[in-house]
Amino acid sequence: MRYFDRLRDMAIVRSPIMRIRALGRHPERRTDILTTVMYHGMPAHTRGAFPRQLDYMRSLGDFVTASQAVEILRSQARIAGKYFCVTFDDGLKDAFVNAIPILAERGIPSIFFIVPSWVSASDRTYMSWDDCRQLAQHGATVGSHSLSHHRFSTLDGHQAREELVASKSRLELETGLPCEHFACPWGQPGGDYVPHRDPQLAEEVGYRSFFTTIRGAAQSGASAWAIPRTRLEPDWGIHQLRYLFTR
Repeated sequence: MRYFDRLRDMAIVRSPIMRIRALGRHPERRTDILTTVMYHGMPAHTRGAFPRQLDYMRSLGDFVTASQAVEILRSQARIAGKYFCVTFDDGLKDAFVNAIPILAERGIPSIFFIVPSWVSASDRTYMSWDDCRQLAQHGATVGSHSLSHHRFSTLDGHQAREELVASKSRLELETGLPCEHFACPWGQPGGDYVPHRDPQLAEEVGYRSFFTTIRGAAQSGASAWAIPRTRLEPDWGIHQLRYLFTR
């Protein structure tokens, strides 16, 4: 999705008419589907709305880890039910501080896609390495969001591979845990990454998945190398989620 398309979608989701549009939409009728949701920051003022979003998703289906999501996609059998995978991009500190306690309290798994070059012990904008190491204690997984958040379409093959390898190596070194999943910065095929090259590179260096920002949901048999995600803001209302989950 291009930049102006994203702005248009954000404007639609936030518009007053959205409540009316959402009335005729029924995500509960959609089964056999995996919806991966994508958050970034989690400001303190959203701590009231975010739990309501999670509870709404739970009323529709079950939460799965990133690894379970990949297994669902790779299964040749039809998905029996509806599933949600919760992801966070960039490793923002407020997401760690405000979202993790809510997720842990509800027993909901999540994955935080970290940019190692942004991890800081002093800048409160981003998580520290200690924060990253604590994620597993709260039922969360650490994934890679590249080493330095470059747009992969601007890199040659060697540079793209290095971003993938160096990020994975640093995350595994710092956390002591395997880093198996990758979320591409910006995440749109063609504009942000090279579809015929970068997912293959990710597989070659040891990742099990390639998460994008292609809008929509997925079903069993879909590729784990172009996993779609639905972007959410933690202060959105249930009518906005209802609208997005039926797009």
